[in-house]
Amino acid sequence: MSIKLRCPHCFLKIGADEEHKGSKVNCPGCERVIHIPAPKCVTGLDVGGFVIEQWLGNGAMGEVHLAKQTSMGRMIALKILPDESVEEEEDKQRFIQEVHTLAKLDHPNIVSAISAGEFSGGAYLAMNFINGVTVEDKINKEGPLNEKDAIRYCITIAEALDYAWGNSSIIHRDLKPANFMVDDKDQIHLMDMGIAKSMENDLNLTIEGMVMGTPYYMSPEQASGEKKLDVRSDIYSLGASLYHMVTGFPPYDKNTSLQVMAKKLSEPPKPAIDLNPNLSKRICNIIEKLMEIELSERPKDWSSVISLLKETPSSKKKIKVNSNVGKINSVKSSKNKKSSFPLLITIIVFLIIVIALLALR
Repeated sequence: MSIKLRCPHCFLKIGADEEHKGSKVNCPGCERVIHIPAPKCVTGLDVGGFVIEQWLGNGAMGEVHLAKQTSMGRMIALKILPDESVEEEEDKQRFIQEVHTLAKLDHPNIVSAISAGEFSGGAYLAMNFINGVTVEDKINKEGPLNEKDAIRYCITIAEALDYAWGNSSIIHRDLKPANFMVDDKDQIHLMDMGIAKSMENDLNLTIEGMVMGTPYYMSPEQASGEKKLDVRSDIYSLGASLYHMVTGFPPYDKNTSLQVMAKKLSEPPKPAIDLNPNLSKRICNIIEKLMEIELSERPKDWSSVISLLKETPSSKKKIKVNSNVGKINSVKSSKNKKSSFPLLITIIVFLIIVIALLALR
């Protein structure tokens, strides 16, 4: 059977034969080189009542396919855990944790779980399908986002994470533009809770010596292997994602993961305005506050982040306008005093002359 995918450059839907799986070909639309994946599951395979129709990509834990739930007649996103991962008990437990994590969450901007199970020695997770593109793909295709959209997206993600933390003390640990899906109504959704961690029920699934997350966006404390993370780690990652949204580049864009992690432990990234001179001072300040290297210098919770993102400079403008008005009035008053001074002298001289004339009589 053929495999269906979209070109990551022009987003053209492509069908490739079995013989092309795992190879590189030229997209028939934009002619750029693309990699044809070799997924474990093929089109038409029935997995627990979900029939695979199209390969979508790879997530943090396995392959992701577009599938149809035969009993409901609806399209869903089906995540398949590879056989080799299922054989490892720790990976199986992490996959189960994803199911349990998603099952706890019921938020319109967090992709929710539908069903989970095992098949032929493998495991699967069925989730709501969001018809859209990731923010990363959107940036790759259209360039940096405008500030208004970037801030709006980040507010929505922050509100979803505030809910996840308040509901189950959950942190995501892999926030990045590739995990933000924008639907056909321009609403954003948080995906891939595969390495999300509940502080209430810490299964301690992080492999010793292994850092979970994506280097470009992870916080310094996460990059250093710190296990006791809190929402401030995700806050840093949201700031790094905002950086990418408005500049078109991830922070610390180095060649290797080790270079990226070593850099962020000692110094801040290149100022966002250096990559996009059109950015406002306000959004640059927001990025700097969210991406503070020192944990204690960042906003302490999601409510603080949301307030920061929603804050407008209008109040400052009003103060400035009033201040200017005061200065203008002060200048006018000063001018009036200066202009009335010669008149006063004239009156005094006139009175002296009149008194002298009367005295001569």
